[in-house]
Amino acid sequence: MDGTTLTSQSNEPKNPAAQIRILEGGKEVFKGWLFSLYPTTHAFNHPKYGFTLVDFIPAN
Repeated sequence: MDGTTLTSQSNEPKNPAAQIRILEGGKEVFKGWLFSLYPTTHAFNHPKYGFTLVDFIPAN
């Protein structure tokens, strides 16, 4: 990661990630990345909900 640029060092899924956008009542409350190996990095903080990337399906 370098600012807003994300790249992969290889095609191996060593630390899968997903970019998510969460809306509440039509208002964006979170936009960021979830990483399977680092679930607390860029974590979504909400009093009622939590999100964690637990698995992935690689693209073909």
